[in-house]
Amino acid sequence: MRSWVLLVLAGCYAPTAPAGAPCADNRTCPEGLVCETVGGADVCILPGTLTPDAAVDAWYGDEMLPPVDRDGDGVTDDADLCPDIADDQHDEDGDRIGDACDPCPIAKQSTVNTDGDGLPDNCDPFPMMDGDELALFHGFHVSPPSWFVGSGWSFAQDAATFSQEGGTPRFLTAAGSVAGAAIVMTQLTVNALAMDGGIGIGLGTPQSGISCGLAIRNGVPQLLLYDIDALVDRAMTAIPEFELDAPCVLLLVRDEKQEVTCMAATGMDTYTTMQVSDSQPDALQPLAVGRAVEASLLYLLVTTTTSM
Repeated sequence: MRSWVLLVLAGCYAPTAPAGAPCADNRTCPEGLVCETVGGADVCILPGTLTPDAAVDAWYGDEMLPPVDRDGDGVTDDADLCPDIADDQHDEDGDRIGDACDPCPIAKQSTVNTDGDGLPDNCDPFPMMDGDELALFHGFHVSPPSWFVGSGWSFAQDAATFSQEGGTPRFLTAAGSVAGAAIVMTQLTVNALAMDGGIGIGLGTPQSGISCGLAIRNGVPQLLLYDIDALVDRAMTAIPEFELDAPCVLLLVRDEKQEVTCMAATGMDTYTTMQVSDSQPDALQPLAVGRAVEASLLYLLVTTTTSM
């Protein structure tokens, strides 16, 4: 009888952790409770009966949980736009996801990924074929660290601005390089453009490579492929609808055969130059280049691809 009473008493009074108690090291909880992460702490809660906040209140009372900063960047996780990557909190598209961890930092509504390659359609140059990857992005809210910044380039109001009345081409060159098939993209606005001036994006170095841009040739606005090595025009297409102070999207596409195509979209119109052979090395640095122009670039976005 005594043994039976002891068993009954043990069953009735066996200690059980209350809801809100910390989980065990292996994230287990007593029977009837589940382990959830709340405010950076693993706690046991009653499924379906207590909200996580209520469970924490039940365990900690009036004490506040210590702030959590997983990436150690000085911004607590509840306010961090990119809680797992230490970054500067810049958010180009305003979607509350920091550029450093945004799969498509130029488009707020960018959840559709038709080809399933992880790059949303708004940033994917080939949204129907998988194999594309975001390689580089900068929104120019500050001078990009470690980039080569030539004279005439400045950074303010979330843009890289180039202003030069004449002279030789001046470069803004990324610190890293990309190899194989790649696409370089920007949105820019041209405020003033002199004869034989131009603004563009490309792949190369300040001494070599090729750029895709807007220029004036023979008094006519042109979409231009420009040989940085030889300082000569490689191919051009007239843009009769080009207007100053109007946004324009530029794309330079280099395929696996190292052939280059230059494209521009202004309003409802799209223009493309013919492809030209590119004899440059496989690995090149993304860049922007300007001469005798006043223009602003909102960003530089580079993707690599196996789709071509």
